[in-house]
Amino acid sequence: MAKSQSILTFDGQDDYVELPIASVPEGKEITVSFWAKGGSTQPKNNSIFYAGSVSRADARIINIHLPWGSTVYWDCGFPDGSAFNRIEKSPQAADLKGTWVHWAFTFDANTGKMTICRNGELWQTGSGQKRTIAKVGSVQIGKGYGAYSGSMSDVRVWRRALEPAEIKATMSTRLTGKEKDLVSYWPLDEGKGKKIIDQTGHGHDGTIKGGAKWETATDLTLAPASAQGSASSNDAQSPPSALKFANTKSPSDYVIVKPFAPSPTHAFTVEFWLKVNKNGRDAGVPFALSSPNRANEFVIFNCKKIEIYIHDSHHQRGSASFKKGQWQHCAATWESQTGQIHLYIDGQSLFDPVLAKGLALDETTAVVLGQDPDSYGGSFDVNQAFQGQMKEVRIWNYVRTPEEITAQMDKCCTGKEDGLVGYWPLDEGEGATVQDKTGNGNHGELHGVTWGTADDLALKPVPKPKRSTPASGALRFPKLSLPVHRPHFTQPALAVDVEHGRPEDLVSIRIDLLHGANYNDPAAFGTVSG
Repeated sequence: MAKSQSILTFDGQDDYVELPIASVPEGKEITVSFWAKGGSTQPKNNSIFYAGSVSRADARIINIHLPWGSTVYWDCGFPDGSAFNRIEKSPQAADLKGTWVHWAFTFDANTGKMTICRNGELWQTGSGQKRTIAKVGSVQIGKGYGAYSGSMSDVRVWRRALEPAEIKATMSTRLTGKEKDLVSYWPLDEGKGKKIIDQTGHGHDGTIKGGAKWETATDLTLAPASAQGSASSNDAQSPPSALKFANTKSPSDYVIVKPFAPSPTHAFTVEFWLKVNKNGRDAGVPFALSSPNRANEFVIFNCKKIEIYIHDSHHQRGSASFKKGQWQHCAATWESQTGQIHLYIDGQSLFDPVLAKGLALDETTAVVLGQDPDSYGGSFDVNQAFQGQMKEVRIWNYVRTPEEITAQMDKCCTGKEDGLVGYWPLDEGEGATVQDKTGNGNHGELHGVTWGTADDLALKPVPKPKRSTPASGALRFPKLSLPVHRPHFTQPALAVDVEHGRPEDLVSIRIDLLHGANYNDPAAFGTVSG
């Protein structure tokens, strides 16, 4: 017997789902996909997925007619709706009524390509479509130019134009919600209530309007997502996100973390990956620390013949340079007691001046990516503005050894490493904020920079924690709070084994009973608080 699952059914009259405007990304690429089974009144003019303009709700930014007349239309539009990209094709009657069909609609303004995939196969394509996706003012499932009649399941929105092979690999499998470039994901499996939950964690939950109702289907089978991710892991297949700094005519592109506190005062290590544009300016500044007392608390100045500034007036130029057109890892260390600085490129020490010996830096600074500050986190000069890409920015509160730098430079961090006080992977891929993954809350603001991909940079993901198996007879307590109190005894011994991993991992405690202790007397062993 086929396993039934929840689906959401629309009557074609007044049923729809209202979604947050952030459900649809701005920019140059998108993929919208879903399973649909047309109702008995199909074909009927409708919009099954729609996003309207900020200025006019009836001006389409995103629109999918399934169908209009006897034709399937895929539209991406301008803010005022006066013009839009479009491709269309007439389907078979069975595609519109009584049969589950998987549809995926992609758009890429970089290439001008639009596609429609039917059941994982390329069904229609168009070229020369260059209009970008503007900010939307409304988003609906099941309504736009007319209301949809039929059932839906597993609605997904990506900020990337997926390839047909990627679409086919995942269309029959639920996602985890953590896949790379996935902006919104509504499985539509709630089965009850007036909300549909976005499984990405982005909070794009929808509200059911009208009389759309939950039903069960036995003629649609979607495999559950595996614990390790979906059948086709986008984390492995997609290039990682990175920030792009143009800075062509003005110092407009930068990231600022202000304030950054506590900022290391007597020793630090700064690390990041960068790729200087092939025509990027030689005097570009990728990284700077600025404080209320000193504009140049620490600066890596110039991409050619790199110069180090620290404590404002202490500086020295070396002969090392960043290569253009390729990713390189940069690390810089400083220690106050000796004044020793080391500049590493791709793990090799290329510059080691002694500067600012015995001095201390401010404990409150601003982190600036892409500009040279002439005041506390501001007053930039276009002639010193960085042109290129950056990723994986880290600040440690101690001097890392060459071995530590080399061992970790091509691996992502968890954010919980000892001594890591600032960590910005720059992997968000969208939005105007970059997150500090250390938990210190020093998040960064984006100004002018755009999101791109680091196609030729291979970084190893954070390894998944290994779970140990508790000893036989072990007691298991979720989210245990130590300490363990032992009042007056010397026997038996108490051993505590803590599994390292995520917060929801269990903590196991093993009590070793030695030398004939009274096994039935809890007081003999102390108490566990938690």
